Amino acid sequence: MNFLSIISGLLFSIIGIAYFIGEKRGVPASLVGLLMFIISFIFFLVQIEPSPLFTTPSFLLIALSTALVNLAVILLVKRSLDTGMKSSMWIALNINFIPQTIYCLLRFKEPVTAGQSIGMVLGLICILILSEAGNSKSNADSGKLFSKSVLKNLPILLGLLISNSVLGIAIKELSNTPYGNTTMWDVGTIPFYLIFYGSVMLLLIPFALFNNFKREILPKAILPGLIAAAGSTGGMVLVGIIINTGISAASFFPIISVTSILTGSLSAVLFFKEKVTKTLIFGNILAFASILSTVLF
Repeated sequence: MNFLSIISGLLFSIIGIAYFIGEKRGVPASLVGLLMFIISFIFFLVQIEPSPLFTTPSFLLIALSTALVNLAVILLVKRSLDTGMKSSMWIALNINFIPQTIYCLLRFKEPVTAGQSIGMVLGLICILILSEAGNSKSNADSGKLFSKSVLKNLPILLGLLISNSVLGIAIKELSNTPYGNTTMWDVGTIPFYLIFYGSVMLLLIPFALFNNFKREILPKAILPGLIAAAGSTGGMVLVGIIINTGISAASFFPIISVTSILTGSLSAVLFFKEKVTKTLIFGNILAFASILSTVLF
């Protein structure tokens, strides 16, 4: 499963790279996100078959609420890019194993080791440190922990951390919900993704098309939209396969996270000219320490 987790992390990192490409081309994150969800919706639509889950209230509630939360993810990504936090945004998105692990501990009594507990604490400290890494050059390395930069960026990064964990939590919940002789996730993978991608697509339309939308940027958005869709659909399909094996969240979510962080952060610095600061370096070190502690101990 480690190999599939690494491949899934690489695929998810493509989403971040797509947002970076969009920003470089002057394409808002909301438009990149809209195209990603449209393409992903079509991908699952052509695979759909009639299912009673489309009229099952508990299934619909989980799928629709997950979609609503992921609208917040897209909007927070846009806000993060506007404040110059490429790597910080990507790290916050990808240490989402913290709320996922806590949820699985409380909900399914999955065991959490001492190393995993330390990893979660380090991850939260990492978010606090990275909140200093916004546009302000004077704040980025100043060491003023509770500067204006922290007060401005910390809610954004915490919002990304929590909201981006909900999709994995929803899948874990469905995989533990009996449905006949199997589980809701086992028979409802395609219906779930169809409802999820379709709902976020509809919710994003007013933000992407009626918020200072310029028609001339649409051709520039196609490439990042296609790249993001490939990463999203591929990554989620692999996550579904991994979850169906029944292994604990703490066993594979951190591997996905560290792979995605490494690829996304390096891309931001090497190809998209993100300024390397002491804060950013320390934040990356803490992120890796957090994840490695979770995996190794």
